[in-house]
Amino acid sequence: MRKEKPRVSAFVGAGIPKILARKPDLVLTFSDLQADIVAELIRHGVAVHAFNQRSVAGIFAVIRTPGALVGAGAKAETKAETLAGRLEERVAAARARRRALSIKPRLYFEE
Repeated sequence: MRKEKPRVSAFVGAGIPKILARKPDLVLTFSDLQADIVAELIRHGVAVHAFNQRSVAGIFAVIRTPGALVGAGAKAETKAETLAGRLEERVAAARARRRALSIKPRLYFEE
């Protein structure tokens, strides 16, 4: 049975007292939409790293960054690099397949 973790935040709203009660060493956020959350946490002395990736390359950078931020050492960074590298290869393969198509697919992506 899966053990549920406490919910302390949503995308644009956060329970700052709930986050502070967890005594985090580091909080990772995404998007400029969370700037107010980041500012409030920083005012409370919490270390925060805000990602704001807007491209596939940015997503790969996000995968590579956390191990370095927490000082997990070479092993964590190697795992992150391996994962990011595999995903980059898959994206490159998908792009190559798309270029080979006579019909160009139209895509729509929504967050």
